[in-house]
Amino acid sequence: VTLKRIEELCDLAGLPDAGRQYVRRAFLDGPSRRVQAGRGNICARYPSRKMGRVIQAESLIELAAVLDAEHDVAVTALLDQPGPVPVTYAVAGGRRKPYLQSYLHTPDFLILRTSAFQLVECKPLKDLHRLADKHPDRWVHADGRWRFVPGEEAATELGYEYLVVTDADIRPVYTANLPFIARYLDAGSADPDAGSVARIRELLDARPGVTILELLDDGAAADDLYRMIATGSAYVDLERERLADTDQTRVFPDRARYELWQAVQQRDPYPLVGAPDGSGTATSPLASAEDIPEAVLGAMSTVSAEAAATAVERFRMIRPVVCDGKPWKPVAEACGVAQRTFRRLCAAWRKEQANSGRGIIGLIPRTGHRGSRDFRLPEKNERLIARVLADGDDARNRQDSDLYGEYCEKAKAEGFKPAAPATFRKRIRLLDAEQRTRRRRGHKAAAAEAPFVWRIDRATPPHGQYPWDIVHIDHTQVDLMLRLGTLKPRLLRVWLTIVFCAYSRMVLAFEVSFDPPGNASVMMALRDCVRRHRRLPYTIVVDRGAEFESTWFELLCALYLITKKSRPAGRARFGSPIERFFGTANTQFFHALQGNTQLLRNPRGMTPEVDPRRHAVWTLEMLTSALETYFFEVYPKQPHPALNETPQEAYDRGLLRTGEKAHRVVEHDRDFLISTLPSAPYSGGTAKVQGNGKGVEIGGILYWHQAFRLSALAGKRVLVRIDPFDVSNVYAWRPDTKVWLRCESQHHATFRERSWKEVQILGKQIREQARGSRKTPRITAAILAPFLSGVRKLEGAETQRLKDAERDAVAARAVTPRLVAQDGVRVGDAPDATSVAPPPEFSAEDWEAAPDLGEFE
Repeated sequence: VTLKRIEELCDLAGLPDAGRQYVRRAFLDGPSRRVQAGRGNICARYPSRKMGRVIQAESLIELAAVLDAEHDVAVTALLDQPGPVPVTYAVAGGRRKPYLQSYLHTPDFLILRTSAFQLVECKPLKDLHRLADKHPDRWVHADGRWRFVPGEEAATELGYEYLVVTDADIRPVYTANLPFIARYLDAGSADPDAGSVARIRELLDARPGVTILELLDDGAAADDLYRMIATGSAYVDLERERLADTDQTRVFPDRARYELWQAVQQRDPYPLVGAPDGSGTATSPLASAEDIPEAVLGAMSTVSAEAAATAVERFRMIRPVVCDGKPWKPVAEACGVAQRTFRRLCAAWRKEQANSGRGIIGLIPRTGHRGSRDFRLPEKNERLIARVLADGDDARNRQDSDLYGEYCEKAKAEGFKPAAPATFRKRIRLLDAEQRTRRRRGHKAAAAEAPFVWRIDRATPPHGQYPWDIVHIDHTQVDLMLRLGTLKPRLLRVWLTIVFCAYSRMVLAFEVSFDPPGNASVMMALRDCVRRHRRLPYTIVVDRGAEFESTWFELLCALYLITKKSRPAGRARFGSPIERFFGTANTQFFHALQGNTQLLRNPRGMTPEVDPRRHAVWTLEMLTSALETYFFEVYPKQPHPALNETPQEAYDRGLLRTGEKAHRVVEHDRDFLISTLPSAPYSGGTAKVQGNGKGVEIGGILYWHQAFRLSALAGKRVLVRIDPFDVSNVYAWRPDTKVWLRCESQHHATFRERSWKEVQILGKQIREQARGSRKTPRITAAILAPFLSGVRKLEGAETQRLKDAERDAVAARAVTPRLVAQDGVRVGDAPDATSVAPPPEFSAEDWEAAPDLGEFE
């Protein structure tokens, strides 16, 4: 979508100048705010193919609206957080006269359709009901839809429409199918094989309405079948059939034969208890659980077998009256039922039929609800108990007995007898456990009391529909002490980064490092994922760590069309699959190793002879090798209680049924390695090309490339990527030729294979030493190089050097290809072997920079 196309739409819609300026500003300036995951919502960033940019969504409702607009042919453009709009509403002033009040309201989206421009606000129904009770003049429910009256008035001035979207407007099955279909409409998706298409057409013509699983069992290629469905060569009702349910979803050669099949299936009426039309028969399909209202499901789930039999017997008695329209007196006399009882049953059936369309629910006996269930304490006593509990539930965490004592004192002071302790405790148990825990211990502790979410909705499982659909990335500190070094080993704990498939519970990749989690850990984990599987996930769920909120990570996700979802802070349940796996890995693996840190949880109860720090024998290389075996040979072959099969079986079955999607293959080549390099940590990932042979400066270190001699680059800011484990080189983007340039430091031999972490530690310690001087030195390559050359050895930097040496040894075992420096290679082109420069001569500086390997053992 271009600005010219938007101007054409403005002309067609006849927008006023204010409306034109608003949409132009929203398109050119981008989102007016960055959405954040709060305490109870997941925010997402969706790479839009239609817009060529990332679209933000602040909730799952907004994400569903984005998916719907992305695949709606009537939608030309979708802009998120378009900018504030002034809205005005009337306020009743009490004793004063009503007055007008204004504020700036930011809609969630601006949707540009061929017929209209729409400002869209997405809200859940529970919030809308609360807002309607609080502000009935602003939020109105009329004609089956919700309206925001001040927003409509503001939109009218711009020439727009205003639309409120709720969770009731979302089509869950269709929304779940959209990403599945879209992956077969990508530009890189190959056309299906002609022979395979002919075979699938032959099967569909022979058996219209065959399930996807039956087609696959008959030899149909999964990718070719889904490609035909995506392009319309085969028909599936995407509004009702979920493609991931291969054993239930039916496929037809075209829509006409699907409609014919439906007509044949509904040819003969069959009796349906409580038919909405009152005839006792219906021609619609039997209602599934997805079609039954929540209230009806709740009533059915609490009915005993005896009560259900009584309800059916009652319906048989009154059916001639309520369904066939016969007079009620003869029927009542024939059944031997009192006239008053018969009329009451008919009235109960008609009332429930009008409310839910299922009158038999009104015939269920309610004998268990007889009697008074109201509290028998005086009303003033109940109010006092409620007041004491409301005032006493705070951060002091007072005991229930203390609250009861306060209640007794206040009751005696007010002149009435206090209730018994058992009654007081009963009132406490009636309180909302989640709300009470939030007041006493905070929202993090209250999250454990919240009801567990098993499904996002009735059609969408929370952990994805197939392998690679939803993947979690997270870090944990391992419960194991490791040895660093040989002569005087240091004892440290390592960090483990996991790439985890939520659907199959498979570990896809991992990274172990002594350094705390950061961009480097995520980079190495994703590289390991591509090295093993040659693919990246469709959706990545992460927490709100700085490495996941960085521009580099979001740019990487957008480049490979990955939807990023950020779970709320302090809500571990939103990442429950990977959090649960961390616990499994601890109990099955780490806690069985010598030197595990279980005893350090209670150091005062531990004696020196069992101190894990005295028994540490594992090194980083040994641990990585053992984890390789556990993650990819032992754990995947163990039955998982949530799957009723092993993770490997779930993974293989999911790929077999939903397709390999070969067009999503990511090669582990130079382009991918550069794209995973983190952005430069200064100036937003860019650097200015300086003249006079200086080049670009990153962290006080100058880097040079011969292309910087060109006047076209001098003085301009260019994108810069750094290798976290090699300070000697950076990669600068040349926009005119669209190539990455490998830039070398002036102290290349000294900085080679030194990590940025080590350089940062050195710079920090140099500043500490110069703290007493009048002027704090500016850390440059000229200052850092002598330290790295061995003039001084600082303890922190030496420890980091040992960590990097351990990491290099592990990387060598993984046979990870290094990033070969090739200038002038376009992104997307295969590197030319002839362009690789010959290795340089091994000089004396190289010997000095080589790490000390110790004695041979």
